[in-house]
Amino acid sequence: MQDSMEIVTSAVSGLPTTVIAPGGDATLIFSSRQYRMLFLCSSESLISTCGHFRKKLAEGGQPHTELMRDKKVYLTINEFDPRAVEIILNLIHGRIRNIPQNPALLLLKDLARFCDYLQCLPSVEPFTTSWMEKHKTSVLASSVLNANTKTWLFISLTFRHQQIFRHTTAILQQRLADRMDLTRTAPLIPKETIRNINTTREHYLNKLSTLLYNHHKRLSRGPPICTSKCDKSYSNMMIQISASGLLPFFEQPNPRCTGGDSFLHTDRDCPHNRGIFCPNYQNPLGMDVENHLKQFTALLCGVNLPNQE
Repeated sequence: MQDSMEIVTSAVSGLPTTVIAPGGDATLIFSSRQYRMLFLCSSESLISTCGHFRKKLAEGGQPHTELMRDKKVYLTINEFDPRAVEIILNLIHGRIRNIPQNPALLLLKDLARFCDYLQCLPSVEPFTTSWMEKHKTSVLASSVLNANTKTWLFISLTFRHQQIFRHTTAILQQRLADRMDLTRTAPLIPKETIRNINTTREHYLNKLSTLLYNHHKRLSRGPPICTSKCDKSYSNMMIQISASGLLPFFEQPNPRCTGGDSFLHTDRDCPHNRGIFCPNYQNPLGMDVENHLKQFTALLCGVNLPNQE
């Protein structure tokens, strides 16, 4: 009857093998939906550079995916990009030839995922720092929230790049339309970081909504600047902002200050023909809101990298 080792060796026989360490005593069995291959490595290098393997081999761990006989170690790794696996394994074995100098974003993400899995950043940090520096200029030049923003958040967190991490979290603070929830899309982001982004963003929106409400109250109850029709049109804008859900803390105005359907649209025609020269037309939100907006932006400047455990 075959034992578990014989079953494993039989199953992997004939698979293509990438030799990372000639004469190595550790075989990584790589298996994904598209690929099955072997990587021949040195257990000494794996233990000395990777927290993941150090816990499993040097500290006596023996999960069901690990088998040993005659000083030969078999370990399995699943669902990683094979290019990223080969690059990181070469780096931790001191083989730096054919290492990409400027990997594209998708490969960089896969490298970060595998590096995070192995817990081997100190061993590959000179290269990860170089990769991040090559991307830094283009990343910092953009303030657009897009599909790559959360990717850069994870990469900069994993590779410990303070500037890109702070810039990315600032974009999320300033551009997100709702609270940040990465528990599904990026579960490796620390809750402390998510909480910091949300708290700062909500503090900003609370102050902004108070200013908008006060400005609306002046328009709806105070003496008109030009005509009540003009002022009500700007009050309409405040209500529309509130109805959009952008400012969830914004209070609705007193219904007695509204007149029929006048608040269902924004009428910006000036009966005095002042047009764009009207100060309200140029800045319907009010000078106080504009001045405070400039000050509040300083609150949305991103967060620092969390301390490493």
